[in-house]
Amino acid sequence: MDKRIVVGIDGGGTYTRVVIADLEGNILAFSKKAGSHPGKNKEPEKNVESAIMEALGKANYTLESIQCIVAGFAGLNGPKDMEWAEKYLSITGLKSSKVILNDAEVAHYGAFLGKVGILAIAGTGSIVVGKIESGKMIRNYDFHHDSEAASRFLTYSVIYDLISQKSLLREESLVESVLNYWNVKDIEELRQLAARGFNSEKIRALKMLSGMGSIVTEEASKGSEIANNACEKVVTSLVTGIQLVSSMFVKDSVSLSFVGGVVNHSYVLSMVERVLKGSNSLKTFSIQKPNLSPVLGAVLYAYNELGLSNNQDILEKLISTESTNDFY
Repeated sequence: MDKRIVVGIDGGGTYTRVVIADLEGNILAFSKKAGSHPGKNKEPEKNVESAIMEALGKANYTLESIQCIVAGFAGLNGPKDMEWAEKYLSITGLKSSKVILNDAEVAHYGAFLGKVGILAIAGTGSIVVGKIESGKMIRNYDFHHDSEAASRFLTYSVIYDLISQKSLLREESLVESVLNYWNVKDIEELRQLAARGFNSEKIRALKMLSGMGSIVTEEASKGSEIANNACEKVVTSLVTGIQLVSSMFVKDSVSLSFVGGVVNHSYVLSMVERVLKGSNSLKTFSIQKPNLSPVLGAVLYAYNELGLSNNQDILEKLISTESTNDFY
């Protein structure tokens, strides 16, 4: 048996996902632990190592077997961030080649199999990243545009409206859901909680704020005006990012894909598609589902590093495995 393997890591704000694969494209193990974003998790380094070691244990392989490890980490936005990112993979016994990227880059690689296109991410975090025809990666951040499409922005919008508006007519369902989520008895208690920053621990507050996002999208789909307004704000921000990045493409039609619990909620996704179709964008968009999940994108990237990415059998195995497993 060939003892050589590759490791793909998708380190997000909420979860760290690790996949072990052999050099023939067979997935040997999958592990999912808490997130690895240093600003949103208490022990991100421990979470990464734990996920790697658990996956290796499941696959019955050791660190010495790893030929290449590719990791995409949320929060890796500049040279200074490489210090903590490299520390995550400074595991005793791990001597393989390592490639460390922003998590959006491995997600894009998986979505388009390394080809051109735009990936709009809106989940715990949000970013729009595109690979243009020249091969250069373009982000909405490059335009100084912050995509306020992450789940916590849905929460901010709704809570700010609830604690500052005079009338809450026809919003009984939304109010009840929000009060129950935060375990408060009325809007006044919610107002005081918000004024205290929601939680004394910033990381805990961010997790709670992100977690409420699913309530907002569900209430919007049921007719809540306040929740719908929150979704519209998120969609407007995301679409602006998409339009900015798409303006750098040469061709008039640009492939577009989405990743994340916010944008992939049916209500929000239909709104995004409607706004894009009705907008005065420079480009038109061909919307497609991602070919591979972000963590399998990291695996494919590792194969590319080893010169194996053009192996059609490997690619077909990855796509087939993706269709029968949940790596999100």
